[in-house]
Amino acid sequence: MKKVMLMTLIVLLVGSFVSGGPVQAADIKPVQLKIWCAWIPDTFSAKPFLHIFMDKVNKKGKAVDLSIKLIGGPEVFKDRDGIEPLRNGVIDAAYTAAVYQASVVPEGRAMMLSQLTPMEERKSGAYDMMDKFNRKKAGIHFLFRLSMQPYFNFYLNVPLDKVDFKGLKLRSTPAYDAIIKKLGGAIVRTSMSEAYTALDRGMVQGYGYPVKGLIDHKMEEVTKYIWGPSFYCSPTGVFINLAKWNSLSEAQRNVLTAAGKEMEIESGPIFRDLVKEEREQLKKAGVKIYKLSPEKEKKFLEITQEAGWATIAKKAPDAMALRPLMSK
Repeated sequence: MKKVMLMTLIVLLVGSFVSGGPVQAADIKPVQLKIWCAWIPDTFSAKPFLHIFMDKVNKKGKAVDLSIKLIGGPEVFKDRDGIEPLRNGVIDAAYTAAVYQASVVPEGRAMMLSQLTPMEERKSGAYDMMDKFNRKKAGIHFLFRLSMQPYFNFYLNVPLDKVDFKGLKLRSTPAYDAIIKKLGGAIVRTSMSEAYTALDRGMVQGYGYPVKGLIDHKMEEVTKYIWGPSFYCSPTGVFINLAKWNSLSEAQRNVLTAAGKEMEIESGPIFRDLVKEEREQLKKAGVKIYKLSPEKEKKFLEITQEAGWATIAKKAPDAMALRPLMSK
């Protein structure tokens, strides 16, 4: 009887090891990812999107021993300095803009020029190509980008009924430089904290900025017009250290991928509601929307695309392969 019981126990143990039950469970170690944010976590660039993403991961991750924790924002690393700690594994993940990582992955600049939604980019092959650039150049995995488009506008303090910036000085960043130059304007470099004073004193006549977030800087107090159509898309998303990504179990990677895909879909409506809400606040503050004719709007949008891709051709020629994958 004892021999029969012993043999039965051996068979059960061997069977469980072969099936991968207890061994698989033992192999799954609890993982808490450390994520850094390129912006102050409570400002528009991060709120509510980063927090929604983290909630999704922490909820879905319970079943696979995966969680994620925010370690801080620009007080930890400046916005454009996050790429090095990310690729070196000091942090596991980054909620940032691809253009902030352009010193290492210059192809990331092309993400801003896409005319497709993130979901369409996955179907066209643009997502896979961008992920390959990030893996090869920086050793990071491109998880997803938010569906925030169109994302940028020009804001002026002079009425302008033509697609021409000649005679204007505009506060700019690399996102707008090529457009301003193409339209004959002069570029002025200031931090956003200095843009208020520059506009108030007439040192500049306008600036480029996202379609949301002006009120965070009180720019409605010194801005007269939202000029022309919105353009480009946000290159904001989540990137993960490749070694950390590869160390995760398949189930844990699936949780992150699923959360990322959900963010691509859900972020669009949230973004549009936030923009609509702020536009109403700007109108009440006296900021006017200066619309161009349909013909001039079309001309302006064509110029933004051509100027943007011309810059890509010079700084990241390999990324030109993305253009047909990102165009309508």
